[in-house]
Amino acid sequence: MTKHAIHPRPDAQYHADHYWLQGNPAALRVGLTQRALAALGKTVALGFVPEGSSFQAGALLGWVETNKAVVDLRAPVAGMLLAVNRTLLGRPELLNAEPYARGFLCEIQSSQPQELSALLTAEAYVALH
Repeated sequence: MTKHAIHPRPDAQYHADHYWLQGNPAALRVGLTQRALAALGKTVALGFVPEGSSFQAGALLGWVETNKAVVDLRAPVAGMLLAVNRTLLGRPELLNAEPYARGFLCEIQSSQPQELSALLTAEAYVALH
């Protein structure tokens, strides 16, 4: 995918592993970027660790199954899973169709807000990828 085809959400922060985060440390909405989804293919199913689970950055948060593969979803920052996007569970195609809106993955609470300062701006994410 070429850099000009990446259209990140401008009001979000980005993790180098193709996650976006938007909100405040008490309630961060998390999703996958268009770039990640273009590489993964059409989403057919998702699963998550139980709501209320605590995790460190990089820990297993869930999985996504596409027409190409099943891949792990890793926590972009340490925290607790507040809520899964239940709409997405019933309509996994929204992940590809609206990755920065109704296709978000989940909401988490950051347990280490200082990690957020290491995230990328939209411009830095595009430049990196």
